[in-house]
Amino acid sequence: MREAILHLSDSQLAAAGLKTLIEAVRRAGFRDATELVCHGPGGVILLQVDDSLSESELDGFESVVWWERLASSSSGVTYLCKISAPDLAEDFPIHQHGVTHDVSNICEGGLDFSVIGSQDEIGQTVAPASDAGLNVLLERLTDYRGPTSQLDVLTDWQQEIVQTAYAMGYYEAPREASTDDTASEVELDPSAVAEHLQRAEHNLLSQLLQGSDPSV
Repeated sequence: MREAILHLSDSQLAAAGLKTLIEAVRRAGFRDATELVCHGPGGVILLQVDDSLSESELDGFESVVWWERLASSSSGVTYLCKISAPDLAEDFPIHQHGVTHDVSNICEGGLDFSVIGSQDEIGQTVAPASDAGLNVLLERLTDYRGPTSQLDVLTDWQQEIVQTAYAMGYYEAPREASTDDTASEVELDPSAVAEHLQRAEHNLLSQLLQGSDPSV
């Protein structure tokens, strides 16, 4: 398995119709982005930032189909958003060819994301991106050594929620805590906690049963 670290400049984000949203996230202080559902040039994401985003800005972004503020705590503000890159083709290939990917950083001048798969799969994913209107810069291509522990396939949020649910008895038989109980403990909306638990369980089972590198 190989891992490619790719960079999208602000000009490329502008070409995709995403620059104003990314600028707003950058100003608010980017912490984490977890993709729950992917479809073509967009998806449903859980977005965590240091400070609240402007509601009027969110309503006005062409790239934001809908959004919901889920929680605010000492660890930041969490939003559930459906994102679409309005100026990219519907058959944009980033979700094809068996690769996994994740936004790793939103930095000055653009954003970085990783793509994990075989070298052939990465090539088939990255090369056609220019045809869809997006030219990415390959910053690094390395061997992917995978997680060092089973929990490393989870995001920080997933680890925290799974561990909290376990400590509260969510996985006992009979169950001693509900999704609502766990949500109250971690100060998140129950629907967000349910999504995190489902995604975390899928990733852990994928690793245990298939030896795969699941997308988190």
